[in-house]
Amino acid sequence: MPGEAPSFERHQGKISFTYRDGGLYGEFMNAGRLEAWRHALASHPIDRSRIVDVGCSYGSWSANWRALGFKTLCGIDPNPEVIPRAREQFDEAHAGDATEVGARFGPVATAGANGVLVHILEDREVVRFLRGVREALAPDGHFLFSVIQPEYYFGAGRREWFGPVSCARKVERHLRFAEEAGLRVVDQIGTFIDPWASPDFEFIAGSELREDPRTFEAFQGLSNLIRGHETRPFSELLLVARPA
Repeated sequence: MPGEAPSFERHQGKISFTYRDGGLYGEFMNAGRLEAWRHALASHPIDRSRIVDVGCSYGSWSANWRALGFKTLCGIDPNPEVIPRAREQFDEAHAGDATEVGARFGPVATAGANGVLVHILEDREVVRFLRGVREALAPDGHFLFSVIQPEYYFGAGRREWFGPVSCARKVERHLRFAEEAGLRVVDQIGTFIDPWASPDFEFIAGSELREDPRTFEAFQGLSNLIRGHETRPFSELLLVARPA
């Protein structure tokens, strides 16, 4: 609606949950994202002297960033309530949105956003988010961000889906938004394959198998096996982008 605050402002406090709040499924998502980042770091000349976590929440990825070899951890999040905890985990953290990344941290060699764009409902705000990070990047910088692939994501109903606090756009739209924001996507890397990614496996989501660790171990193994070879049937992709 005209004059309405963007979704990431309206939903502050509702979308600050992270993989640590998601039980077995959260751990599964995190493992897939971590392996995708490892793949990206092995495949591209990504600077690890500092990472700027855009949408850092309360700093839940701090241990992951350090495990990946990043030396200095910086974060920014539009929810001011999470920043005190983020500062306990990061070297530096501030309240703000993507348009403030440059003023706080620029020029940025490496920025990341895991599970953030799914919570930005408006197309214009997605472009604004991407452009904000793009304008903060160094000329040879990298921005890595995750996007849902709705064809293989159960909650998206196998189509573009917009829920009350999250949405799933087709990857082609995200690529278009990135181009509009001045970014060039140079790689697409699968993060995790939902156990219910295939319609034939949707029964898993409503059965006791959802709480069985072996379910996630099996699909984590499958994800690790085909990552880097094919983006289908990954439920989420990590996009590696550089200034256009």
